Amino acid sequence: MNKKRLIIGIILTVIVVLGVNFVMFFSLNKSSTPINEIAFNEIFITQNEGVVIIAGTLMSSGKSYRDFTYSILDDTLMVTINSGIASKKHMDGSFYIKIEDARISNVQEIYLHDGKDTSLIYPK
Repeated sequence: MNKKRLIIGIILTVIVVLGVNFVMFFSLNKSSTPINEIAFNEIFITQNEGVVIIAGTLMSSGKSYRDFTYSILDDTLMVTINSGIASKKHMDGSFYIKIEDARISNVQEIYLHDGKDTSLIYPK
């Protein structure tokens, strides 16, 4: 009887651990998105207000938008758009990015960086 309970306990523990790992992998997994997987709807700079708007959607139905990072060096804005596998928590591939930064008043070019490649997206 004790041996049977031990085996059932071990099986249930393994199932719970695998289930938690599965959920965590799909919820937290994200990486930079290559430019060929993005359709941009709008890229707009309001330099006097220090605002950049980048809107679009991910072309792969299996990916969802997660977040973005950016850096500004001189007159160049470098943006990385992160995506991951679509899940209940992250279902949508559409994004609307609004960056407000005083340094944008000097920005002349916007590049998308996807971890290994960099592509000019504004002006184009």
